[in-house]
Amino acid sequence: MTLEQAYFFAEIIGAVAVVVSLLYLGWQIRYSRIQAKNDAIDLITKERGDFVRLLAENSEISRIIPKGFAGKKMHPNEQFRFNSYMYHVFVNLELAFRKIGKNEIDNRLWIAYDEGTHWWMTGPGVRKWWKTDMVRGFTEEFNIYVNEMIETISNKDLNAYDKQTAFMEAAGNKP
Repeated sequence: MTLEQAYFFAEIIGAVAVVVSLLYLGWQIRYSRIQAKNDAIDLITKERGDFVRLLAENSEISRIIPKGFAGKKMHPNEQFRFNSYMYHVFVNLELAFRKIGKNEIDNRLWIAYDEGTHWWMTGPGVRKWWKTDMVRGFTEEFNIYVNEMIETISNKDLNAYDKQTAFMEAAGNKP
């Protein structure tokens, strides 16, 4: 084998190695993107479960939230806790809102979040909190999304709120 043939052979091996490296890098990027999307879904789903767990584990919060949801008068400490809980819920709703905008979460999860947001907005106390009492700090896009949702709430939706309130009262949580 001449030096020229060895050089040609080395060039071919180098070119194949570059192509294989690029294919592997592409696979790694794709896998990393899929994993990041799955991690985001897991995080958002865990947060949704944590909202419910807090209500189940903390009797004071489980009493305050229905009261605030119904828009009943509350002691300043109760109002603070309700506002804080709502802020926490809506920060996480906005996180899901931003991630669906970047196609980082599954549409099915977003549909569930959208339905959940709609349900939250049926509570007169939640709508009041959003319009007057809430701490600011949400993006303009998320504000538009929530405000448009509020405008679409119908009497049928409010009937669902009444059913939920009746359920909470039957469970001993008078709003």
